[in-house]
Amino acid sequence: MGPSDENAVQLTRVLRASPEEVFSAWTEPARLERWWAGVGGWVEATADVELRVGGRYHFSMRDEGGALHGVVGVYTEVAPPERLGFTWTWENEPQMMRGSEGSLVEVALQAAPGGTQLTLVHSGLGTKPARDMHEEGWNALLTSLFGALS
Repeated sequence: MGPSDENAVQLTRVLRASPEEVFSAWTEPARLERWWAGVGGWVEATADVELRVGGRYHFSMRDEGGALHGVVGVYTEVAPPERLGFTWTWENEPQMMRGSEGSLVEVALQAAPGGTQLTLVHSGLGTKPARDMHEEGWNALLTSLFGALS
């Protein structure tokens, strides 16, 4: 994250699991689906993952009203179990999500006392409202990941 990226989200958590377990939770579809469902009113999640640099991913979440929300991107870095990077673009989302197209999510994992320190940086968000919404969403998702790994 460069100093000029004032709209970047940066979050750090310590999870009670090994770096290998945390990395697999980010990259194995069945595990992704488990911790992405139930967040933000989402009742169902699906994940398609082509885990390689240049590989594509597609996550979709169904909300309580039946509407689908999807995010797509390309993996920019795959270095198990330390680093994962991917672009981020919402599909068919309302105007309020504009400014996130083609943004970059970087996840760094390192062994820490009691588990793994996870640092997530979501950069390239074009507006402060997009940044704020993504920060809220990532906080909820990381709380769900913490629960899934406990």
